[in-house]
Amino acid sequence: MQWGKLRENRYPADISIYTKEGMVLKEKGLLAVNEQGKILAFGNEAEEAMKNPYAGGILKSPFYQGRIFDYVSALALLKSLLKKCDCDKRKCKKWTGIMIPEGSNSIERKAIEDLQYRLHIRNLVIIEDKDEDIPLLFETPMILDHKIELLIKIGTDNPVMYAKEMAQDLLYYIEKNKLDKEEIIKILQEEK
Repeated sequence: MQWGKLRENRYPADISIYTKEGMVLKEKGLLAVNEQGKILAFGNEAEEAMKNPYAGGILKSPFYQGRIFDYVSALALLKSLLKKCDCDKRKCKKWTGIMIPEGSNSIERKAIEDLQYRLHIRNLVIIEDKDEDIPLLFETPMILDHKIELLIKIGTDNPVMYAKEMAQDLLYYIEKNKLDKEEIIKILQEEK
């Protein structure tokens, strides 16, 4: 399995799309593309397609820990997923909230805001995901005031996998820069 720009151990984001009635779609944040960049499959189908040894493409994850890592691929993936759940033609696409990981920086938020225009969303609210109950979130004043009818959650239901990625990134950084692991462990223990 190839991951394009990402290392093989990257855990793809889950993309969940909700309406007031509940979840309408949940897919892996993956794209299978050929050498020319044409999308062969997306979401869960991309993962299945790449299990075929003759598929001849690469598997890309445009999100890193729920944040946009590859903007062009993220846009193509979200367009495909909205089309799959028929939200690209529904009224609810005009009033959308996008849930992003808590602590996202201004550049990550700007990338999400830019998606608003590319996805033809009239009214966009960016919500930091704080593990809230999605059906209850539709009843909050913020969602009601903005008339949000569709929520797109970018993240994971398994945050332990993201913590594991961060630990692997730290170990990679330590090895690459030939740092003393014991010294780093001591520093981390002091940070508690």
